[in-house]
Amino acid sequence: MFTEIKNHLHTEVAYKCTKSETQQILEAVIMLLIILQHHTLHTKLSLVGTHFGFFIFRNKKIRATRPG
Repeated sequence: MFTEIKNHLHTEVAYKCTKSETQQILEAVIMLLIILQHHTLHTKLSLVGTHFGFFIFRNKKIRATRPG
């Protein structure tokens, strides 16, 4: 009986500890993913914006230099 209670308590404590640690790790990973996703999205958007701007500029330049 005593051993059973001790094992139960030990399991519960270990589970709680692991659960909270896992939860903290998961939260940290999720935050990191959100930050990375936001960063990559921002980088992609700025790259696309720059590329698109350059493309428009190049087309206008070509149109401007073409006769007629």
